[in-house]
Amino acid sequence: MKSSGTSAREMILGGRYLSETTDGDYAGQPFHGMSVTGYDNLNKEFVNIWWDNMGTGFMISHGNVDDSGKVFTFTSTTPDPVTGKNRSYRVVDTWADKDHHTFVMYDKTPAGKESKMMEIVYTRVM
Repeated sequence: MKSSGTSAREMILGGRYLSETTDGDYAGQPFHGMSVTGYDNLNKEFVNIWWDNMGTGFMISHGNVDDSGKVFTFTSTTPDPVTGKNRSYRVVDTWADKDHHTFVMYDKTPAGKESKMMEIVYTRVM
């Protein structure tokens, strides 16, 4: 399934955090989501908090960036709103340049097998 949307980002709280608001459609329904990402100096990792209008829970992810500074990898375990059981996810966010990046999310089964569940291609509009 393909859909389109927009994301607006801004640095907040003295440039310590990146705030993002996303609007679009999912399966013919309006979609609205928000996130905040920042670097936790104490734990030496990035932390992302995501929530949207498709549920009432928060997804909290922890991750790091590779040596190139262009590939961020996050993992999370969060309750599945359908089953009520925890599910694990992995996100790889690859920045080609300041105007293009790709976000890929993988679902992990209880047996540990991963499958791609979502890919978002971002292009900055000036």
